[in-house]
Parts: sequence; structure tokens; C-alpha cells
Amino acid sequence: MRFRFFSRLYILVFSLMSIVSCQKESPLVVSEPGTNVFYQLPQGNHPYDDEIVEFYKNYNCFILYKFSEADYNYNWTASVTTTLSVESADTMYISDALKYLHRNLFDIYPKQFLKETMPFSILLASKI
Repeated sequence: MRFRFFSRLYILVFSLMSIVSCQKESPLVVSEPGTNVFYQLPQGNHPYDDEIVEFYKNYNCFILYKFSEADYNYNWTASVTTTLSVESADTMYISDALKYLHRNLFDIYPKQFLKETMPFSILLASKI
């Protein structure tokens, strides 16, 4: 008798949970570009900050020279535990790093290709 009571109770609870969980939800909507921003640009008031902001506007890719451990130590689903240690870039050499990136990457590929293939962010570091 006890078994019959609990089996009916489980069926009732499962049925109620199924009914409550089945409801119409509004469809997912993609955010407008530029509204879901993780970082603030410009990161400083140096002459090269304007170039970094313009690069973000053109290619939707952040170039960061001030970042935290979470920015380089992540995976798609969770934080990764590593012994990797990264130091943010020295602001004296950012313009040289940007010139290097332009000369060896940005200027040799077509703009459309860069728009389609650039990563979410590029981290400039002084030491890894």
C-alpha cells in the first residue's frame, strides 16, 4: 500500500513539474553591435588609444593593453587553471607593437577577410 501511494505521488509530482515547465518563451534576440561591451575603450589617454578605438569600430576586435587574469585565462565554458603568468604591456612600447601588428598582419590581408576572422580580443603583454 505504501508503494502504491508513493508511486502515485511521484507520478503526480512529475506531471505537475512537466506542466509548469512547458511554457512559451520569447525568442532569443541578437544584441545590436556595440551594446554588449565587456571592455571600456579607450583604456587611457595616449595618442595610440584613438587608433585602438578606430580598430575596434572597423573590425569589432578589442586590442587591450590593460587586462586581468580572467582575460587570458579562460575557456569557452569556464576558467582554466594554468601556471601561465602574463604582465600587461608597458605603455611606452604600445605604439611600436601596433606598428608591428599593422606591418605584419593588418596591412597584408584584405579588410573584409580581417572583419570575418579577427578574434574577440588581442592582448598586448610585456611578459608571458
